[in-house]
Amino acid sequence: MEVENIKWENYDIKSLDFILNESENLLTETFKSFRELTNRCYYALGLYIAIFSFSITSIIDNKASISRTPFLLIIVGICFACYKIYPALIPTGMVFPGTKPANLLLKYFEEIPLNDQLNELKIQTIVASNNGIEKNEQKLKEKTDSFKGSIYVFLITGLFCLFCFYMKW
Repeated sequence: MEVENIKWENYDIKSLDFILNESENLLTETFKSFRELTNRCYYALGLYIAIFSFSITSIIDNKASISRTPFLLIIVGICFACYKIYPALIPTGMVFPGTKPANLLLKYFEEIPLNDQLNELKIQTIVASNNGIEKNEQKLKEKTDSFKGSIYVFLITGLFCLFCFYMKW
């Protein structure tokens, strides 16, 4: 949404309060979703490392003369899954809810009449929240795509290894 093209003078103080409240709530929710997705990525990474360790141990021990091929495929698949999930684990610039006072205490606002300052401050905060929401949604989509790709690689590797076990390769 293009917030620059909005005629802000058509909104009263209560409307601006409502818009500001809703935008702050959405910004908070995008940040929470970001944290939850990052936690899921770390859980998946822990699972990948556990399976990787099990596969290495199985190859080294070579128990019951089981073929090493499925374990080697698991190791390769886990490496690709870790490669896919890596971008989701790197800290990225998220926008936090709230505004620094330094961003609101500008010369621009000093030149506005006192009765209009509150409206202008709310408009400034709404625009900043909108930009933050858009940035967070973009980063969240990138992380989600990375996580999904990693899960797909993991599942395809698992299915292929089950096929190898079934075929006794």
